[in-house]
Parts: sequence; C-alpha cells; structure tokens
Amino acid sequence: MEPLFGLKPEVANTIIVAVTSLVSALLGGLIAAGATWKANKRALSHNLALQDNARRETLRGVLLGIHTELQVVLEIYRIEMEPEISNLKPGEGIWTTLPIYEQYFTVYESNCELLGQIPEDELRKAIIRAYMMAKSLVNAHKLNNQMIANHGQLEIQSAPAFMIARAKDRVDSYGLQIQMTYREAAKTAEYCLKLIEASDFVKESITKQ
Repeated sequence: MEPLFGLKPEVANTIIVAVTSLVSALLGGLIAAGATWKANKRALSHNLALQDNARRETLRGVLLGIHTELQVVLEIYRIEMEPEISNLKPGEGIWTTLPIYEQYFTVYESNCELLGQIPEDELRKAIIRAYMMAKSLVNAHKLNNQMIANHGQLEIQSAPAFMIARAKDRVDSYGLQIQMTYREAAKTAEYCLKLIEASDFVKESITKQ
C-alpha cells in the first residue's frame, strides 16, 4: 500500500483519524442543529397556537358578555318603559322619570379596545351601532328627566301659568322623539343579539361546553 501523499504510515493514520473525527463532529453538529431547529419550530408553532386560542377565548367571553348586557338592559327597559311608550299618542309626553346610572354599559366600555379584533365586519358594526343607539336613548331620557324636573320646579315655585304651560309643552313634544329613538335602539339591539348568537366564536364556545 502506497503511503498517503508520501507520508509515513503513522502520520497518515493520524490525519485520517483526525479528519474522520472532524467530519463526524460536523455531521453530529448539523444533525443536532437540525433537531434543535425543528424542536424550536414546533415550540413556536405551539406557542402561537396557544396565543391564538387565548385570543379567541377572550373574544368569546367579550361577545357573550355583550350579549348578556344588551339582553338584560333591553329587558329592564321594556319592563319599566315600554307600556308607556307603546301607548303614547301624538302630542303626549313621557312623564315617567327614568333612573339613569353612570355605568349602564360596563362590559362594552371595558372592552372597547378588543372590538377591533372581531373578524366579522357586520357583527363589529352591529355592536357599535347597538351601543350608540342605546346611549342615544339614555341621553334622550336624561334630557326628558331634566324637562320633567324643570316643570315640577316651576309648579312648586308657583311660576306664571305661561311658563308652566311652556315647560309642559316641551315634555309633551319630546315624547315622540323618545319613542322613535327607543324603537330604533330596540331594533339594532335585537339584530346585534342575533349576530352574536350566530357568530362562529359563540358556536365554538357552545360546542366545547
């Protein structure tokens, strides 16, 4: 056997052993690196999946909370006000003072920043519109409450008859506006509730329960 590149056999053997060890080490490193990369990729995919699931669960919770809030507020309003509003005749006012609380829409106001993450465009618009109309109705009653209070104060003070009559006319002429606002608010709220019930997020939640 010819010496490797004219080298002495013991030197050649040492080189062969060194090269073999180096190649083995490189191959082992590459295999280990590949395994680590695959493991990291799987871990990243798993973490992303967990984050996506957490986001979807959060949105489910928000939608279910909004559904409950709208449903309860609408039910309470109907119990307290619908008989008077439904039987309202032209030129009649609403003379019931509706108690107004500062935080009627806690769920909505606490989660406004999450609404943009709802992928269903129609549902997102319906939620915003439902709450805008609900707030319009609240504001209408705030104004009506003030006008009722003003009328009562004038009577207590024995103000001139024309002033009392004018205050009464303000309440009577505003009744139709409240009625129209209520009907629009109820319609948008009911439509929003239907969209939430049909949402994939809510359906997934119901399926998992």
